[in-house]
Amino acid sequence: MKHPIFALFFALVTTSVINAIPHGLSKRATQFQQCSALIPPLDVSLSSDSIVSDQDVTFTVSGNATTDITEATFGIYFYDDETGFEQSFKDNLCNVYKSCPIKKGAAFDFQVTIKPVNLPTAYFIDVYMFKDNIGFHCARNYTYSDQPPLSE
Repeated sequence: MKHPIFALFFALVTTSVINAIPHGLSKRATQFQQCSALIPPLDVSLSSDSIVSDQDVTFTVSGNATTDITEATFGIYFYDDETGFEQSFKDNLCNVYKSCPIKKGAAFDFQVTIKPVNLPTAYFIDVYMFKDNIGFHCARNYTYSDQPPLSE
């Protein structure tokens, strides 16, 4: 009678340990964080769990203006300092957010679709709003893909 109880206990412990180990194939949403303590963050999410080179991806950007924004540039910047990779998508904020200007304290929310190409295996993404090299809002992500970079 002791052996079936031991076998059942062993099976339950084994199942618990297996379920506790993170699964490498589980989907992870791309998470963005604040770029700097000096620049207010943006809330950024993507239309898919990961960015795939040469495919459209939609960025949903939102936040609350910490200052009146009458004129600014909106940009999404992909880069890797180690390889020198850089790719940016920029536009006038009022072209992507039709409710310009944005008053201090007002909430904003808009979407931008881009198509990044030839992405390396690892890279940073900065999403930002700025004018005259002064940032209004920014969010950053570090992405590592297990897919090899595209050869040129």
